[in-house]
Amino acid sequence: MFRTGRPSPNILAGQSPVAFRCFVPSGSGALFAAVGPSRAASGGNTEFADMRAAYDALDEATKAEIEDLVCGHSLIYSRSQLGFNQYTQEELATMAPVMQRLVRTHPVTGRKSLFLSAHIGTISGWPQPEALAFIREPD
Repeated sequence: MFRTGRPSPNILAGQSPVAFRCFVPSGSGALFAAVGPSRAASGGNTEFADMRAAYDALDEATKAEIEDLVCGHSLIYSRSQLGFNQYTQEELATMAPVMQRLVRTHPVTGRKSLFLSAHIGTISGWPQPEALAFIREPD
């Protein structure tokens, strides 16, 4: 929860916990659920995707196009998509966008992967409508 006592919107959207806070993302992450589906249920809705395989599946033209793109990851942007738009000045100051490369290269193996999250609201040097359309393009 925020210090204001309002519920945190973090619990309502997909998590990429460090994309919008750190200049160098963590090497791994963990999810924790305080409440989950019952054992009788078929499971929750958490899905995982291999961003290395996603990069590998791109055609060469797309790989070339995205190689040097830098995206702005913003908690304010992602939460605004859920209707959260009232923040204190302190909250706004602590949630400034962080720029992250879209394509990352593993320092040991050299394998490339995508660094995507629901927090991407901009691509450096692109108008926002075009950036959002490109990032959310289903193809």
